[in-house]
Amino acid sequence: MLGHTVSLAETRSTVRDALELLKGDPKPENVVEARNLLESLIDDLTYTGTITEVEQLNQRLVGGATV
Repeated sequence: MLGHTVSLAETRSTVRDALELLKGDPKPENVVEARNLLESLIDDLTYTGTITEVEQLNQRLVGGATV
């Protein structure tokens, strides 16, 4: 995967998908799925060296959510 970059569009899409799963009173499985989406995105961004901003966003979105 050398040379892989995560586009802004891909990042936005993933975050929007996660937010959609967390709307209202989300089911526990939706929280888990949203967390998995964001963790995967974080892994991709960590690899590309752009983790700081997304890590902060993740903290705001699901940092305190538990299942």
